[in-house]
This record gives sequence, structure tokens and C-alpha cells, in this order.
Amino acid sequence: MKVYVTRYCLTEGIIEADLEDNGTYFWGKLEDGCHTGAYKKTEAFVSLADAKGHAEELRRKKIRSLELKIDKLEATRF
Repeated sequence: MKVYVTRYCLTEGIIEADLEDNGTYFWGKLEDGCHTGAYKKTEAFVSLADAKGHAEELRRKKIRSLELKIDKLEATRF
């Protein structure tokens, strides 16, 4: 089954893969040859649009996290 994996989307982008669906997970080896295993259905999607939406959500969360770190560093005084 063709799925779009978002587990590594912030470092490697959305990865298209042919994985097996066992009901709970998608299972198999990604075409990049680097990653083999089970992917939760919250990190692998049948629809590219759903995968892009999830990747965008992860991107926004990462930006917010980095903004908080920047604020904390700017507030630090020596």
C-alpha cells in the first residue's frame, strides 16, 4: 500500500513508501533504505494532503518551541 511517512518530515521531508497495513501500524522498509520498521497511523498517511497537513502542524510546533527557547535565552542575564 502506498503511504506517506511524516515521522522524519522536518529533517528529510515527507517520504513516499510502499508499506503493509496490519490494522494498527504500517510496516516495512522505506525506499531510502535507511529506515525499516513500524509506523503509527499518526505518522504515516494514505493521502498526501493529510500527510502535508500533519507535516505543517509539526513544523508550526517546532517553530513555537524554538521561539520559546529564544525568549528564554534573551531573558537570561549574566
